[in-house]
Parts: sequence; C-alpha cells; structure tokens
Amino acid sequence: MEKLTAAILYHKKIILLVILILSIISAYLALKVPINYNILDYLPEDTPSTNALDLLHEEFKDDIPNLQVVLEDISYEEAISVKEKLLELPEVSSVMFLDDIKELAGAFLPEGAEAIYFKENMANLSVAVDTKDYLGSLETIRAVLPENVRLGGQLVAFAATNKATTSEISQIMLFALPIALIILLISTRSWFEPVIFLLSIFVAILLNLGTNIIFPSISFITMAIASILQMAVSMDYSIFMLNRFNQYRDNGDSIDKAMQKAMMKSFTVILSSASTTFFGFLSLIFMNFLLGPDMGLVLAKGIVFSLLSTFLFLPCFGSLVYKFIDKSSHRSFLPSSETFAKVARFSMKFAPLTILAVALLAVPCFKAQKKIHFLYGMDPFTEDSKEYADQEFIAAHFGDEQSFVLLVPAGDYKKEEALLQELEKFEHVNNIISYTGTVGRNIPTQLVPDSVKNLLETEAYTRFILTSNLDDEGEAVFEEVGKMRALASALYGEDSHWIGESFSLLDMKEVIQDDNTRVNLLTIAAVALILLLSFRSLSLPVILVFTIEFAIWANLSTIYLTGRALNYIGYLVVSTIQLGATVDYGILMTENYLDYRHKFNAKDSAIKAITHTIPAILPPGLILSSVGFVLSVVSSLPVVSDIGLVLGQGALASLLSVIFLLPPLLQYLDPLIYRTTLNPGNWLGIVKKSKE
Repeated sequence: MEKLTAAILYHKKIILLVILILSIISAYLALKVPINYNILDYLPEDTPSTNALDLLHEEFKDDIPNLQVVLEDISYEEAISVKEKLLELPEVSSVMFLDDIKELAGAFLPEGAEAIYFKENMANLSVAVDTKDYLGSLETIRAVLPENVRLGGQLVAFAATNKATTSEISQIMLFALPIALIILLISTRSWFEPVIFLLSIFVAILLNLGTNIIFPSISFITMAIASILQMAVSMDYSIFMLNRFNQYRDNGDSIDKAMQKAMMKSFTVILSSASTTFFGFLSLIFMNFLLGPDMGLVLAKGIVFSLLSTFLFLPCFGSLVYKFIDKSSHRSFLPSSETFAKVARFSMKFAPLTILAVALLAVPCFKAQKKIHFLYGMDPFTEDSKEYADQEFIAAHFGDEQSFVLLVPAGDYKKEEALLQELEKFEHVNNIISYTGTVGRNIPTQLVPDSVKNLLETEAYTRFILTSNLDDEGEAVFEEVGKMRALASALYGEDSHWIGESFSLLDMKEVIQDDNTRVNLLTIAAVALILLLSFRSLSLPVILVFTIEFAIWANLSTIYLTGRALNYIGYLVVSTIQLGATVDYGILMTENYLDYRHKFNAKDSAIKAITHTIPAILPPGLILSSVGFVLSVVSSLPVVSDIGLVLGQGALASLLSVIFLLPPLLQYLDPLIYRTTLNPGNWLGIVKKSKE
C-alpha cells in the first residue's frame, strides 16, 4: 500500500492528465446514451402483458392505441380528413374513429358507439403510434392537427416525461450544488476545500455518465437520480480523505507525506463505507423488474468511480493546490467540540428512555410501513400544465378512456359470443369491437370483405378491442382487470392474452412485490457481511443494521401516517439506498467507540464517540438529506419526487438514529459485543469488564 500511494503521488501530473482526457471523452459519450421513457419496457419478458404485446405485433402488425386526439368545433367530414392526414405519417400505425365502426358494423351501428367517437361537434380519435422518439413524433403529429385539439394518452405522458427529465436534471443540480457548497464551507476550514470536493465528485459523475454508453439504454428514472445520488452518497469519501490530510499536516508532515499517510489511513474506512453503498445498490440487480438492474448497475458503477476519484484525482490535485487551501483558510463555522459534547451527554442521559421508546415503536413502525398505499404508474403531469388541462377536458367530455385488446384463438364463434356477453356486463366497459359482436351479429360471414375481416381476425387469433373508463391503476382497477383476465382464462386457458396499461401495471405490481423481500434481504445480508468482515464481530453487524433499519421503518411509516400514496419503485429504491448509504455513519460511530473503549468505560466511550463523530457525519448527512428534498421539490416526475422525499427524510432519520440510538445500544450491549467479537482485547482494552 505504501509503494502504491507513493507511486500515485509521484506520477500525479500524468494521472491528472489522463483523468482530464477521460473526463472529456466521457462528457461527449454521455450525450449519446439512449434514454428509455417507457417504464413498462422493464417488465420481464415472460409476464403475460409483455407476451401479449409481442403476439399482437406478430399477428396484427400494429399497436394498441396510445394517443387520444380530441378535435373541437369540427364536422364529421373534417374529422375524417384529419384522420387521413394522420395515417400518412410513418409513426402512425392505425387510427380508430367512428367511420371504422360503421364499416365494421354496416347498417347496425352498436348502441352508444357514436357518442364515444363523435358528439357536440367534437371528434375522438384513438391513434396507435409506433415510436421511441416521443417528443419528435408528438411534434410531427401536432403539425398536421388543427389548433383546437386536445391530446392525451401514453404518448403524451412519455413525451412529458422526456421533456421533464431533460430540463430538470440541470435544475436539480442548480439547487443542489449551492446547498452542498454551503454545507461544505461551514464544515471545512478553507474556502477552497469545497472546490476540491466538488471537482472530485464531478470527475466521478462524468466518468459514470460516459460509461453508461455500454448499456443499450438507461431509464429516465436512472438518468434523473444517478448523478445527484452519486454526489450525495459519496461526498463523505473526499471529506474523510482531506480531513486526514489536514491532521497530518498539522502534525508537521510535508505535503506529499501527509497525503500519502491520509491515503493509507483512510483506505479501510472509505473502502468499508463504499462497499456497503456499492452492495446496497448492486442488490437491485436481483430484481425481476428490470428497472432494478438498470438503476443498480449505474449507481454501483458510480460508487466505483467515486472511490477511484477519491484515491487518484483528489490526492494528486489536492497535493498540487495546497497553497490555495492554506491561503483561503478560515475559522471553523461548526459548533465547538464542547457543544457536541453537550449533545453527547444529553443523548446518553436519556439512553434508557431512548431504548424503551425504540422497543415500543419498532414493531408498530415496521407494520405501518408495510401498509403504505402504493402507486405503480408514472403520471407525469402537474396540475398547472397544458397536458393536465387536456386530460381533464377529455375526461369531462368522453370519460377516462383506456383501450384494451384481448386476443383469443380464432374459429369458435359460439365461445367468442359467450365471452363477449360476459365482457359487456362489466360496468366500466363502454364499447367492445370484435368480429363476432360488431360484424358477425349483423353480416353473414361470407359477405364480409377480407379488408374488414383482417382488422379483427387472423388465421390463428381473434381480436377484441375494448374501450373502458377505468383509471390506470388502483385496487379497484386491479380487481376489475383481474376479473377480466380470469374470465378469458376460464374459457381459453393460457391462450387468452390481454394488452393495456392497467394489465401491464397489474403485472408490474405483482413482479415488484415479489422482488421486495428478496432485494431487502440481499441488501441486509450484503451489508451485514461487510460489517462482519470489518469488525470481526457477530453482534456489531446486527446492532448497526438494526439502527439503520429502525430509521428506515420510522421514515416510511410517516408516509402511511400522513395518508400519502407512494410510488412503489421509490419505496424499493430508498429502502435499499438508505441502508447502504447511511450505515457509513454507524460504522464511523462504532469505530470511534471501539477506539475509546481501550481507555474508558462503555458510557464514557459512547459520549466521546458521539462528540467526535458528529462533526464528521453531519456534513454528508445534511448533504444527502438536502439533495433528497431538492429532488422532491424540483422534480415534476412523481416517482423521482417520491424518491427525493423519502430519501431526504431517511437521511435525517439515520443521522438521528446513529447519534441517539446507536451509542446507547453499544453501551448496554457492551458485554455481548465483548463475547461475540474475535480477539476482543484488541477492541475493548483493559476496562472491558468495568461496571457502568
């Protein structure tokens, strides 16, 4: 280690030049990384809705409608003209309007069909758009539409998500960076030190963003949170390193010698901290819902680059610009050590009450966070947006329209008729278009033109197209579409296939809930294993994990108690991130406790550990919390906002738990720690058996 650190500092200029070149290349590559805005693409390939969509493309060569176009102050003939213009666009695979129903049904137009598509000089067109360029395609479509138009549907939601993600990343950084800078200025002793911290993390972020080019695409959620989370959870690595550097300089060491000692002394602490966060993120790759691997790989990769930047860029750059650090020094703005000592004594004075309160609250908090009302969709519209106004207008005049498609084996018209009759009984189904119902009831089969028949039937499958006024999600919605799926399965077994957003969200709910227990247990196991290896103790990993898990339960239980709904992806991500990112604070507190335990009894060791740990964990904790609240306030994307809110609350909860809960646990469980630690004499010193 000594030779390696010496070599790094000896070649500092070459290393900085290489990092600069790689950063420039990464900045360019980051602009080329494809972003996926369709959350449903991350469903596993073997889910029913994914298989059904593949079958639809294979059999009918088109898509389910994903754009609703409502034209105001327009005649029926003018609406037909607009439809023809839309069909000329390469992105548009189909447009369903009243004329299609008339062509299919002949003279026997189904009751209520006309009101669904045309009424009060307003036309309602259902458009299927096949594209990945949501913003570009939407602009192309708008260009052929008249001015009095309202747009809704998945395509509009994806385009709004695209626009919000692109614009908000810079906004989030614009707010988060000054907050982080202020916290760093207060907690450091030089005006220039925060610049070094931010440059170090900026290099790591650039390298992480650029290397995302190795993936086919990354999700918009990953894109929105990756950089800001990387900054928030790994800023403490640089702080630990530079604090050590300053300590050795105060002791009279030369610049390079002080930096070399700082690299060696802080290596174990930083590596342990990075490892817990790394494996916390990496546990997401074991999710069946593929958004987990998408986020997990990018975030874990970011920790690796943060670690490399801390041990390569920061020492090389810091040792070159030390003069600026010296010239810009200022007194510490943090409270005095005596103030922190008072906090420590206060914490330990009420230690029995803290233990009792936690014992009483742990189970209720655990149960409360299990009862949160979860959301699975990605509604991206804010109430002051044009898209939201259009959505409300369409719902007021045509209802909350949603299109479903059902594919069943062709040929058994009696069974299709029985299925149709049962589907028509569903309260929220407004209209059903099918070969048996719309065509077969009215026109003899031999008289039906092939062009009409092929819209609803192939040699292998018959297509039912349903229009529903169900919301996208919710327990009532999932119950309804579950009954629809069960009905078709009762008649056709596994060869019935439903396509529609609610069916996809139902599949997402089932997949994600299956992921929950596995991912959380893997995260806990990985963190506990790292702690076991670090402390060589059976009890300390349990104590540390419980300390942070209690903070997680308390954090999430507030969502339930306030009656808020929470996006499930936000819940799953934060429950892993909070443990991996904030257990670092507990590691540092525990290491300080064990160091002081060589000379002092358990209570005094706990007081001294609190006193000397708070200044180190307060800045990264406040930065992580501030970044979370910035995400919550700035982002218009509900899932990103939810992640920010629970992350901001969670960082504060972890800080409080480490300061007020962990030290009492260490004190009262001191005998247990002694008996379950390998070579305890190395940790607990000569007063290991003293009576507190």
